[in-house]
Amino acid sequence: MATLDVGVEKLALMRQRVVEVVLNPLRERGHYRLIPKGTSVSFDPSKVWLVERGEIGVEYLGRTILTLEQGDIAGPWMGSVAPLSLVTTGFECEVVGFDHSTIGEALSSDDALKSWCAFLAVSTSCYFAEFAEMKLVNVPPAPRHCTFAAGETILREGDTGKEVFFLVEGGAEVSVRGTLVGEIQENEIFGALAALTQGVRTATVTATKQTVCMAFRKDEFRDFLRANTTLMEKIFEDFARALGDLNDSVIKANSTKWRNLF
Repeated sequence: MATLDVGVEKLALMRQRVVEVVLNPLRERGHYRLIPKGTSVSFDPSKVWLVERGEIGVEYLGRTILTLEQGDIAGPWMGSVAPLSLVTTGFECEVVGFDHSTIGEALSSDDALKSWCAFLAVSTSCYFAEFAEMKLVNVPPAPRHCTFAAGETILREGDTGKEVFFLVEGGAEVSVRGTLVGEIQENEIFGALAALTQGVRTATVTATKQTVCMAFRKDEFRDFLRANTTLMEKIFEDFARALGDLNDSVIKANSTKWRNLF
């Protein structure tokens, strides 16, 4: 199993020991499954799985976070964080699953129990480290896409901010107390501050033509920024400019970078 460098050698030895003293004696009671090449299946945490031959990728949000090879073991400690998929590469993969009750019966000896517990501790630690690294750095969340017709309100002044929007296609105008104060173009983010602080929208945003936006909830937007550091820097710069321009009032602001503040 491809994991972080820390504990890889130790994990390999523990895994080999678990196969010898726990899983091998149970093979006759295992559930064998052949997964054809190029196949994606949902990860089943109801069993402990041993890869008999081939290799299979473990995916989250369409991104491979680790690869299971012959002799690797997967179990419920992997599916407890998020829904995962198993995807074969260029070859078919054969796995064998063991029921938890069957595993429990095999842990009657002290040697088997100690080997199993040690393996679970290290493998869970390595897996969670892989998942955290992928979740915070590599893979942004999948946003919702919202479509607005010309004249339709996207954000309304006075409403509580719950989502951040990224304008993918189209255009919109911004008004404060009925006065037009600016426009939003494609590839611009708006509504961030109210959503992040759960404050009240200070402006109304209306689509000027057929418009498509990506919508993020608060936590999703934070993950999105972690995965896009360049965009994060731009947002901070926009906030700084906007705060400077708000010394008098939003309407008198001479910068176009205030749009994140509603």
